Amino acid sequence: MKKAYKLYNKIKHYEWGSMNLLPEFLGIENTGRVPSAEMWMGTHSGAPSQIEIESGLGGAFNNKSSIVNLSEISGELPFLFKLLAVEKPLSIQAHPNKQQALEGFERENSEGLDSKAPTRNYKDPNQKHEIICALSPFTLMAGFREPDVILEYFREIITLVPQLKELFFHLISALEKKSLCDFFIKLFSFSRLEREYIFSFLSNRESGITGCKTSDEEFQSTGVISQEQWKLMKSFSRYYPGDPAILSPLYLNLLTLNPSDAVYIPAGVMHAYLSGFGIELMNSSDNVLRGGLTPKYTDIGELKNIVLFEPFKPEILYAGD
Repeated sequence: MKKAYKLYNKIKHYEWGSMNLLPEFLGIENTGRVPSAEMWMGTHSGAPSQIEIESGLGGAFNNKSSIVNLSEISGELPFLFKLLAVEKPLSIQAHPNKQQALEGFERENSEGLDSKAPTRNYKDPNQKHEIICALSPFTLMAGFREPDVILEYFREIITLVPQLKELFFHLISALEKKSLCDFFIKLFSFSRLEREYIFSFLSNRESGITGCKTSDEEFQSTGVISQEQWKLMKSFSRYYPGDPAILSPLYLNLLTLNPSDAVYIPAGVMHAYLSGFGIELMNSSDNVLRGGLTPKYTDIGELKNIVLFEPFKPEILYAGD
């Protein structure tokens, strides 16, 4: 009979994590009052799980034991299992397929880029597909909307804020040609002054655009752009003023999972987890290329090389199906 071992897993403390969700689920105290974002279970070098084993001597066990990495008895596992507690939105991101990851990892190694450098895109040679299963109501954005739908949203903004017509001309043109790649590149090609100009108009026209009730800040949709989209853009603008990805609810699909629902996100699909508590299963990889909503390093040129620039709406896998 194979022996069962208790895992000792590491918790990652990121700013977007929750003070309460993970500690309460695990039955531990958050004495440091720091946000707990992820608990990793696996053999990835970023936070390998550990086990306690008895030390043997001459075939007989003595009373001593030691803590070792799980990989010493399991080898390198091909998957990584996480508990994920999201209090604030994660960055918009995409992950590479196997060939992209291998090429990128070898390239950055050959350039002498330190494995912990903040500008490092590829921390291992592995692909990264992932599936998230909700333990609480869980919201996320994932996959590009249809170009015609995005076009309709941007035309509505121009109707509401005519001053943006000239700046949005190239975005509109790319969408009319159904080129999501050109649209994305143009979106992130705005200068700092152009970004400030765009969002100053949106901010100044906020009440007219969103139908905001100043007494309770509830929103009403004024057209094709939904109440939820306006609320998210307003929220993003508080955290990341001037970031073009504030407009991401217009070009990425919005999804809400109920507890036990799941969604699979392949490599190359842009996505961002917004709120909730869930279980995540993925390839054993920490390769992340970011596309906005973050103060961390964003390499739009490299991101463009791995993203699938085609409409894709992940299917929700319902419990019981």
